[in-house]
Amino acid sequence: MSKLEELHRDINVASTRAVLAFNDRGWDAQGFLPRVGNTVTTYDKRGVLEKKNAKGEIEIRPKSIAEVEGELVQANKQMFSLTEDLKKVMALNQKMLPLH
Repeated sequence: MSKLEELHRDINVASTRAVLAFNDRGWDAQGFLPRVGNTVTTYDKRGVLEKKNAKGEIEIRPKSIAEVEGELVQANKQMFSLTEDLKKVMALNQKMLPLH
């Protein structure tokens, strides 16, 4: 069973990396839409913390559960704020351009 779970995880990781790489290149044929870039690198660094030690060397270690939970709380706050901003913009657009 563990081999099947490992295979499933590997397939999920590979498909996620493929979609992120495609997103970095852009979805539009003309290339007008903005591109985020470096999403595959960001995905690969998730759950890992890079920090310089006293010697100036970069140490890489897994993030603790508390660090990941703190990032999740920040992301949820940011998402809530952006959702509220989007609702305000949509309400303004509806007032300016009412649908008939």
